[in-house]
Amino acid sequence: MLTTLQEVEEFVMTEVKRLFPSVVHVLKGGYPMCGFSLALPEQWAPGNTWVSFLDKDLSTHANCPDCLEAHSAYKPS
Repeated sequence: MLTTLQEVEEFVMTEVKRLFPSVVHVLKGGYPMCGFSLALPEQWAPGNTWVSFLDKDLSTHANCPDCLEAHSAYKPS
């Protein structure tokens, strides 16, 4: 049984993270490379964040499999 406000907050945050796992997309030209949204990142659903296409540590930060695939297939013109 949850008895304190802190216990309730911890429970809620745990459930939010479980239901909406954090996804880090690769942003190129203002949009995620996977194409999941055409909205600005500030308007994305909770749990979605981004890393720049130019980030040299991109592979250690991004975890969206579609963005990572698109990034690895990208050939600059």
